[in-house]
Amino acid sequence: MKRKSVFMLALRTFGGCLLSCIMCFIVDISILTIFAEFSPTAGYVIMQIITAILFFSFIYPPLWLEGDRDRNFVSFGRIEPDLYRGFKVGGILSIPFFLLGIMGIVGYFVKDLSAWMTILYCRFLTPQKFGLMGLLIPPLGEKDTSMVISDYPFINILIPVLTPVLIIAVAGGAYLLGYHRISLQEKIIFVNKKKK
Repeated sequence: MKRKSVFMLALRTFGGCLLSCIMCFIVDISILTIFAEFSPTAGYVIMQIITAILFFSFIYPPLWLEGDRDRNFVSFGRIEPDLYRGFKVGGILSIPFFLLGIMGIVGYFVKDLSAWMTILYCRFLTPQKFGLMGLLIPPLGEKDTSMVISDYPFINILIPVLTPVLIIAVAGGAYLLGYHRISLQEKIIFVNKKKK
């Protein structure tokens, strides 16, 4: 029995990530419209929570199912166990997001590109972490229209760049939970009646 390659699984999951980015962008615009006037900070926090759940919900299920499927194949001796498979998929999945983070760093150091990188990186290419960006890089142009990404402390740029590590952790954790048949949905939604 030949299992799906790590690259093909990552590619299939990446399609879901792109769809979730579009959905996150719509959520970002909606929440910004609602909270822009009276509490932008609360809006950014709510936005980040919703978009993180939305984004990771497209990564978790396929990898959990893959872990469960691999556990069945391993138990029948068809394939060898590979508990790091989810982390490998997460590593491949996070590459485009790390590259986007490098764009933010380039925009920070190359002053001529700073304005364009500010618009691209902080506004359009990373909708799943726009709330975090809004908290760390206060709404660019809101207080001073001439401010660009290079005007903020470097640590504020570096933290969003490192967030793809969460993709690796979620992908690896989802695969391991699926492999060990631990369902978070059942733990959260269904209540054991014997405990009452």
